[in-house]
Amino acid sequence: MQRIACCCRDANAYHAGDHVPQVMRYGPIGLEGFDRRLNEDERKKGGFDAGIALLPPGGGWLLAEFGGQSKAEVESKARPLIDELKKQQNAPAITFFDDPTRQGKIWTAREGGVGASLAVPGEHFTWPSWEDAAVPPEKLGDYLRDFQKVLDKYGYQTAFFGHFGQGCLHTRISFDLRTAEGVQDYRRFIDDAADLVLSYGGSLSGEHGEGQVYSEWLPTRPSSSRTTTRAGCGRPAPMPWA
Repeated sequence: MQRIACCCRDANAYHAGDHVPQVMRYGPIGLEGFDRRLNEDERKKGGFDAGIALLPPGGGWLLAEFGGQSKAEVESKARPLIDELKKQQNAPAITFFDDPTRQGKIWTAREGGVGASLAVPGEHFTWPSWEDAAVPPEKLGDYLRDFQKVLDKYGYQTAFFGHFGQGCLHTRISFDLRTAEGVQDYRRFIDDAADLVLSYGGSLSGEHGEGQVYSEWLPTRPSSSRTTTRAGCGRPAPMPWA
């Protein structure tokens, strides 16, 4: 299979989320998203410079991958999307990657998010306890804006990254789980975050399952158990809205 990657740069992750429905109409085989903070964390941790250097400057990115049996077939899928995006007011910057080596480097910048966002030098320790909430992809941009307001309410920091094509967001958040007051704030945050994602018709766990972390919240939010994981491949299963 031939593959081409298109990297769309926006001012921030919210605007990148706004473009998800438009990109998905062209049938990419993968659509990932991430923000500037993830790149900053990767720079501090080291080991990702080759991929980061290929990104067009910005604050939020979508990485769309198209596949086909020939290069011509793949380009026929990707080029119309690029042409449409370029016609828009405040169009995102677009970088086209058809070289497998460069594609590998750019994907490394996204895939390194899990490790890069933990134990970042000079930053508060972050935790994966609000790990993979998901909302319908067409609502992702607005959800990210509202989710940032919840984070700001508690003074938390996190990078945004995830499977934006499925509306699934990964975070590593600077919870204080070492003091009684911090744990109380954490519990209040989970209440607010859970109510927010369900108000968007989403799920507390879009990929990895709820486990014990969310067990306290499930009886009062039964609609959160709406997704499953594809066995053996570590990718999100099709969401109910897919």
